[in-house]
Amino acid sequence: MVFGKKYSTYMALIDLTDSISECIDTGDVTVGIFLDLAKAFDTVNHKILLGKLSHYGIRGTALDWFCSYLNNRLQYVCVNKVNSSYKQICCGVPQGSILGPLLFLLYINDLPKVSTYFKFIMFADDTNIFAKGKDIDNLVNNINYELEHISKWFGANLLSLNVKKTNYIIFGNKTIPSQKIMLSNTEISRVQETKFLGVIIQEKLNWSCHINLIKSKISKTIGIIYRARHNLPKTCLITLYHSLVEPYINYCNIVWASRKENVHLEKILRLQKRAIRSILFLPRTAHTASSFNRLGILTVYNIYSHQTLLFVYKSLAGMLPKSFCEYFRFRTDIHNYSTRISLNKLYIPRVRTTCRKNMLTVQGPLLWNQLPPIIKSCKSIHMFKKHSKQFLMSV
Repeated sequence: MVFGKKYSTYMALIDLTDSISECIDTGDVTVGIFLDLAKAFDTVNHKILLGKLSHYGIRGTALDWFCSYLNNRLQYVCVNKVNSSYKQICCGVPQGSILGPLLFLLYINDLPKVSTYFKFIMFADDTNIFAKGKDIDNLVNNINYELEHISKWFGANLLSLNVKKTNYIIFGNKTIPSQKIMLSNTEISRVQETKFLGVIIQEKLNWSCHINLIKSKISKTIGIIYRARHNLPKTCLITLYHSLVEPYINYCNIVWASRKENVHLEKILRLQKRAIRSILFLPRTAHTASSFNRLGILTVYNIYSHQTLLFVYKSLAGMLPKSFCEYFRFRTDIHNYSTRISLNKLYIPRVRTTCRKNMLTVQGPLLWNQLPPIIKSCKSIHMFKKHSKQFLMSV
């Protein structure tokens, strides 16, 4: 999966966690290597980039335009109001520009072709590779062999890997000792958790660290709402909630909020309740179910359900990238017989582990099958979003 049109960070995380959970369910081991590129956008070599553009069919006047865009750029340093002399920039793509990310993507576009053994998940300069297998010793031997090709590619393209910040995780339910994984003749360290596209991912996919991070962030902003409630009208307090609290809970919620039994999610819900009571000047022990509905605010659990239902709707309607449009199947596609009960119902895969049960491929059909038929038949995503939210707030 790569950074591109119609792709979002949550899709990369869904793709990753689905693959890992499938391995856990079948007893396989997944090794994830999280690469850290040192100043990725600043080290793109112009000559190599222009050569790749030519290889991809950008030639003649178009290539001359890119050449003119990249060349003859100057830079200087200002310290204490004293300017250095100008120096010409011979590498790097202009950051903050529209073309910057696109040119970087074209530059690293051929990295996945170096090895067919790895699964690559690349999102802008966030590059990560994964491999799976039954036997850990054999898996590590293959990884080390293939990493030599990866290291050579980075060297040939004059990109620097920060080996000290590059690490790996062994995903799975089994306890496996640390392995000797080498990159650029340096052993990389094993970690139990790492930040991937803004979400802390752990070796057992339990999300406790990420949820605790969200808790610490929103508790501060809820304190702001509490202190401001005597000086601001209710409408402003609601705006503060939507601006300072909700984005943290919304971001990739579809990935990390799937475990209903996760006690850490209750901490998020308690903070949401605290915010609601602050906005409405309710006592500390007041029930908040009706207050959530009155303010049109979804709980952390309902946010997960809503995001999941929207994903299923988009998948079935062909509004997602092709790889996600085949995530779900109707029961009638699996069985040769159809009944009134199975009509418009999605097939729920059989799984062995709790980890796999909490994945989108299982939770999506479970939530979809609970929807009234009239909501499933909405003709537009706007109407489905509105009616599915109303349904979740009513149950």
